[in-house]
Amino acid sequence: MSVNSERICCTGCDFETWDLRRPIRVVYRMKGGKEVELWRSKGWCYECNNYEDIEDIDPERFRIELVEDERERRKFCSRADKLSKVFLADIRNRAERRKLHDSIERLDQEIQDRSDLLAIVTKRKSGPRCLSCWSDKTAPVTFDSSDNLSHNFLHGCGGMLKLIVVDFLDDDSPRFNFALTTYVLNEEGELLERLKTR
Repeated sequence: MSVNSERICCTGCDFETWDLRRPIRVVYRMKGGKEVELWRSKGWCYECNNYEDIEDIDPERFRIELVEDERERRKFCSRADKLSKVFLADIRNRAERRKLHDSIERLDQEIQDRSDLLAIVTKRKSGPRCLSCWSDKTAPVTFDSSDNLSHNFLHGCGGMLKLIVVDFLDDDSPRFNFALTTYVLNEEGELLERLKTR
């Protein structure tokens, strides 16, 4: 898979790196063997002393998304219930009822996965781990869309990191080709398996 790159540099010193958006899939294998997929994020790893891929574990965001999924499921169930009470319900609105049924099934799976993820992150002792060295000495880094600066993170020199978007049409900008990497982790974020897919 060929991916675009973005340059990250510090406003206070000469630190510079490339953000190579490698295709990464993070899967948590729970104690019972069930596997749940999660996202990855970007952040600072104090062990690597670099901008790296890190686990994206945010219990508050998981709670909000879980509440939103449950609300949407109730809305779909209510609509499906109304349609089933319509005269000749087996014949009328069949396409809409099928679509609602599929949406409810999808939401049931999302609600279960989010509940599992929330259980994992609330029980964890370690923070988000770096997906390069597996240290939990990390900090999230996000860039403000108005100025592309990392207002939530200060580099060791006291400067902020700045995201410089590289025009992917520019022939001089580097493009990299990576295979999909799947990291299978335990509930503490420790690496169990690393799988590459071409």
